[in-house]
Amino acid sequence: MKTVTAIIRPTKLYDVKDALLNVGVEMMTVTHVMGCGRRKTKGNITLGVEAEENLLNKTRIEIMVDDHLCKKTIDAILMKSRTGFAGDGKIFVMDAPQFMSISTTAAP
Repeated sequence: MKTVTAIIRPTKLYDVKDALLNVGVEMMTVTHVMGCGRRKTKGNITLGVEAEENLLNKTRIEIMVDDHLCKKTIDAILMKSRTGFAGDGKIFVMDAPQFMSISTTAAP
């Protein structure tokens, strides 16, 4: 089992979501986040001085997938989130040795 976390442009969320559904990924957690990378962005002009902002709005998608679906999941995210410009985002893949459903797991 793998945890796939993708940080993408907010405008790409529904394209990525549809692509994930097409490859069999039906469950995901989506969070609106802010982040910064190496790229600096120009911000608002205040009192004639342009401020530099380094936090940009991003969308974080977290998915738990079986190992055999991991590559298809990553390919779907790449295909639908890539614009070819800096700031497209990142994908992180980690082992998930265990997970459980809160509603169906017995209490200790």
